[in-house]
Amino acid sequence: MLNRVLDNRMLNKRLGKKVLFIEGLPFTKDKIMPFIKENKVTKVFCLSPVDYTQSKYAEQTNQKEYEQTCLDVYSELKKRKIKIIPHIHLKADTIYREARRKIRQTIKWFGDNGISTDEICFGWWLECNNFEKICEELNIKKISKRQFHYYDFWKK
Repeated sequence: MLNRVLDNRMLNKRLGKKVLFIEGLPFTKDKIMPFIKENKVTKVFCLSPVDYTQSKYAEQTNQKEYEQTCLDVYSELKKRKIKIIPHIHLKADTIYREARRKIRQTIKWFGDNGISTDEICFGWWLECNNFEKICEELNIKKISKRQFHYYDFWKK
């Protein structure tokens, strides 16, 4: 029951403005910083460039442009001291080796770009024993508690 409430789009749009999920880069870039400032966002789940093909707009941009846009936006978030948590979409049936590679690449990309993190969030709040095990092995906390949130592509 609680998950259905937390998944309710109307409630999220009203109550979730302190937590932002970024999934629409590069097309939402110009809307993100004004939204963050206006709503005093404290935490942002940032889609990993490693997960480029899962971007809502992957077909409309190239990977290099996408990665640079991510870096520009995420660096600005860091300057503003906003908590950044990598966000990646994996399917529950992703084989262990592939899931581990993508998770490691995600943490490495953020670290290589000056954004250290010891947390990760999986798309759709996915629960999977393999992901739990991988996070434990890599000493990364898996964020699994649903919370009210807002998506960048909701902003008109």
